[in-house]
Amino acid sequence: MQYLQQELKRLGYDLTADGRMGQATLRAARQAMKSVGIDSASLFIPLSVISWIPAPSTVFRSCDTTLGASVAAGDKLATLGSGGQSITVKDLPSDLVSGSRIVRLGHLDIPVDANGKSVAPIPELDPSALAPASDGANATDKPISATLSLAKPIDVSSAPPSAIFDLNGPHGCVMSNGKLISVRVVGSQLGQAFIDFGQTPVPRKVELHPNSQTRCH
Repeated sequence: MQYLQQELKRLGYDLTADGRMGQATLRAARQAMKSVGIDSASLFIPLSVISWIPAPSTVFRSCDTTLGASVAAGDKLATLGSGGQSITVKDLPSDLVSGSRIVRLGHLDIPVDANGKSVAPIPELDPSALAPASDGANATDKPISATLSLAKPIDVSSAPPSAIFDLNGPHGCVMSNGKLISVRVVGSQLGQAFIDFGQTPVPRKVELHPNSQTRCH
């Protein structure tokens, strides 16, 4: 009952998905049936008019009945694909730049939430994208070779760490031609800091050793 209520709510009907049959649920079910031409005068919700699928949209591997054929309750209509899969990024770094992220797996770009879990079922996961297990692990335990990235890339510039001062977390300042410019440090590598100037135009040069007593916050 609760699954039916959740689906009716998704379709826009006003009811509470509490798992109990009430007037609001019956009224919503009648309206839903009426919208697709099914007699809704009954005081019950016939099981025969409900077809369950694992998600609001799903992939069918095959259709097992023909258009216009007569079917009865329990008859097989179609075979579903391998819908409902999900991925989770293990050991997600704690210092990631804020923003929506995707996991790129083969040809797929899979949106993930702040915890690194895919936000929607993955209809089909290409087995060729899976990394082979070298230790005899089960298929469900195999690691996957993938790339975690921002859904929308940002432009960053590089500067020596000495050019950045008055750091407060990732936020700090640089000095260019005597002008303070707020920046956000997004990473570092091989003696270079990668900084985001936000909406401020990127200066041509910055001071390498600004006055350490200067404050920008």
